[in-house]
Amino acid sequence: MQQIETAVIGGGIAGLALSLALVRKGHKVTLFEANGGAYQASVRNFGLIWPSGQKIGPMRQMALHSRELWIKAAREASFSINPNGSLYLAQTDTECDIINWYVQNDQEEDNPARILSPSEAQNLAPAVKPDHLKQALYYPSDACVQPVNACRQIEKYLSQHDMVDIQYFTKVLMVDGNRLITAREVYKADRIFVASGHFFKEWYPQLFETSKSRICKLHMMRTTEQPDGWALGPNLCGGLTLLHYPSFAEAPDIQNLHKEALDKWPDQMKHGIHVLIAQHHDGKITLGDSHHYESDVSPFDEEAVFNAIMEYTEHISQIPNLKLESRWQGVYAKSGDSLPIVERIDDYTTFVGALGGAGMTLSMGLADWVVNDSIPETLDLSGSRFSAPAESNP
Repeated sequence: MQQIETAVIGGGIAGLALSLALVRKGHKVTLFEANGGAYQASVRNFGLIWPSGQKIGPMRQMALHSRELWIKAAREASFSINPNGSLYLAQTDTECDIINWYVQNDQEEDNPARILSPSEAQNLAPAVKPDHLKQALYYPSDACVQPVNACRQIEKYLSQHDMVDIQYFTKVLMVDGNRLITAREVYKADRIFVASGHFFKEWYPQLFETSKSRICKLHMMRTTEQPDGWALGPNLCGGLTLLHYPSFAEAPDIQNLHKEALDKWPDQMKHGIHVLIAQHHDGKITLGDSHHYESDVSPFDEEAVFNAIMEYTEHISQIPNLKLESRWQGVYAKSGDSLPIVERIDDYTTFVGALGGAGMTLSMGLADWVVNDSIPETLDLSGSRFSAPAESNP
């Protein structure tokens, strides 16, 4: 039996962020990863660090803190981060009412959101399609990384750190008190963090059930490189995105937008589609995504879903090259109220997960708060906080 100080189970972005936070506090870390590195949700996303989608208050604070730590991690681990902000494109009066409500209620930051005219939006982002554009919401504090590159560089940085031991291709079969049992060895740890991603359902099925968590499958795609160094500018999204994020949920017109979207975009609404558009340092564009909540994730992707994503992409944007290089499916676990879960399993083990579609946005800040025991008292992230069925997002 090997004695170790602090164990982190799971080498996705949550486990990597926990490892970074622990090392910064002076802990020796043994990171257990069942594969050769992050390969699930952490590398199958846009790479967006998206504070604009988090509701004002502690969740927005977590996201902005996470952004600061992403910048620090990029410097330490030598990968690119693009602090390019984001544009929400409003094409209807209802969408304009919602983004104006957002700006009126979102003025507590040093660099707050603001409303742009169509010409201002086009000057900032050549990909903005002028047809039917009425206004745009510009949020300057959003950012973007290339997720595969960022995860690989953080893995490399940690593997070279004298306080870290990464055990690749080592699946932890069971945690029993302070013992971790793998196929090859048994370890004894002073403290254990489980960051198992959507495998949360297998690790703690009762917690998964009581927290009303669900598994979400996504359809994603990426273009080949854009011509002549063409640059997207800010990350882009449209009116359907206003239905997806907690920061817009309390807007007075949100239900009107939901009804309008059902009428105008029935296929997109059927498949939970809202389009995000991000460009990385290689010049390629990542597009998506759909949201299908399933008890078991189907391995089969529907061409109709990809077509519906592309239809809305072409409705709000004018990207010169939409030739696809790759398509894939993402998957993540999401709690009943869309908040992450930090659950103390016993005296030794803490589970950190169910970050939903905000894993890149929240992971760094959440990990730092968990390790430093600084989660605000006003923010209950325990899995036992559910006392009644939670309503899903429209």
